Amino acid sequence: MRILIIILLLCQQLQEMKQPRLEDYYIRPVWKGKPAELQQFPVGLQHHNTSAKFRKALQKELMRGPNFADHYRIVLWLTDSACFEYAIVDLMTGKVYMPADNVGCVGLVFQRNSRLCIVDPIDSAYYERESGHIPDNIKTPFYVWDGDSLRQVYSTQKPLEFEYQKKLNLFYR
Repeated sequence: MRILIIILLLCQQLQEMKQPRLEDYYIRPVWKGKPAELQQFPVGLQHHNTSAKFRKALQKELMRGPNFADHYRIVLWLTDSACFEYAIVDLMTGKVYMPADNVGCVGLVFQRNSRLCIVDPIDSAYYERESGHIPDNIKTPFYVWDGDSLRQVYSTQKPLEFEYQKKLNLFYR
């Protein structure tokens, strides 16, 4: 009986974990170099138009400099389904990373001085309009960049905390 109570308490504590903050995954931005030429597109991008036009547009986007985890740039493009896909490009090497779940429909939250990336944040107006009854399939995943991939560290069906709404770089179509 004690073991069951302990397990229930642990599960409750896990559910009540606070949303990760960008500051929790702080990285000091120090890179100031020129973006490298793009390397070969990864398999996840090969189904796209990888023609010279697409490559040129992607390279132009990289010239804007890093916007994530010091020397990386998150690049987004619209899909036919009114959503977007994204890739993470290492500006030092030109390597393109395709996260396993790289599709979103609302937006991304990220900053240059953090390794945290939040996909499709639930809008507080939507949350209030639905009286907090969000369908089970709608969640906001929080990912941490480890240099090769995004690793999910948290997920919620609640809107982002107020501090996020005020200060973060949100991408909305």
